[in-house]
Amino acid sequence: MYNGAQALIQADYTLATFVHGSSHCTNLVAQNACKASPVVRDAIAVVHELGVFFHQSGKAKIQLISSIAVNHPGTSVEGI
Repeated sequence: MYNGAQALIQADYTLATFVHGSSHCTNLVAQNACKASPVVRDAIAVVHELGVFFHQSGKAKIQLISSIAVNHPGTSVEGI
């Protein structure tokens, strides 16, 4: 829907300069920093894979929640 917005603006306003938003710039810096360190890159990949696994498996999610409740009494597990 928003693809090509920069080109459309540039066509109408030739002096317009494109500037990334601060959130986007921060995200780019974080991505590049993580890619530069194999340890950080691999750790983030493992955490992502675990998140996907627990999101897709109802049984695994139930076991995770019960494990947290048993091993860390008083910890809120709502929203998991």
